[in-house]
Amino acid sequence: MNAPFEHVSVILVRPQHSGNIGAVARSIANHGLGPLIMVDPPAFDPDRARWMAPHASHIIDKALFTANLSQAVADLHLVIGATARNRKWHAAPLTLPELCEKCQSPTKIGLVFGPEDSGLSNDDLKHCHALITLPTHEHRSLNLSQAVNVFGAHLMATVPLEEEEKEQRPAISPSLEHKIQEQLVELALQALRLSDYTKSRSEVYLHNQLLRFIDGANLNHSDIVTLKGMCNKVYHTLRVLKQNPSLPKKSQNP
Repeated sequence: MNAPFEHVSVILVRPQHSGNIGAVARSIANHGLGPLIMVDPPAFDPDRARWMAPHASHIIDKALFTANLSQAVADLHLVIGATARNRKWHAAPLTLPELCEKCQSPTKIGLVFGPEDSGLSNDDLKHCHALITLPTHEHRSLNLSQAVNVFGAHLMATVPLEEEEKEQRPAISPSLEHKIQEQLVELALQALRLSDYTKSRSEVYLHNQLLRFIDGANLNHSDIVTLKGMCNKVYHTLRVLKQNPSLPKKSQNP
């Protein structure tokens, strides 16, 4: 039987405790989530993780490892960062019902969790299309595996108890993979750097703004190719002008 949310990856950024990783793997198995992806874990002990993951060792065995978050989300379509505190960030905040609704489609989604002691950094957040914070009473921070459990339980609550073969879902517009979105963002940033637009602005925030604009515009691959061509042309034109400021201007007719 296929996992109901196998299209939802759980991404742990620099997780510090192998026991927590094992508990997350157990939650993934319990709630039918997708692959476990670990970004640069500083001290991963697979035996300790498996000890904390009864009946879920296969999740540990199949876990994917990447050097950075950009690699981890490259093939995803929607990236959602989990944060324990309110952030002064432009990424749209999601509620739990909104998250559950988004996860009903087969779009490849990544739920991103930061290190246990500090959470996601601003550099991590620039890769996220949206952020989500679990409601709490007093102490805002949850244990890593507890947070994954809460998200998983809410997702499982949307699955019928007696699930027969579902009717074919209506076709949806294919989403653009994150790595394709990133290519356009980087080209746009190159042009903005040459135009000096980034001198008084944070490139991390600009990166995230551009990423969200692309996601919200419902672009297809043809649109992306066209925009990449435009950005590339602007970049090279500005580069030539910067390198040759004394180029003669085109003569005008009297």
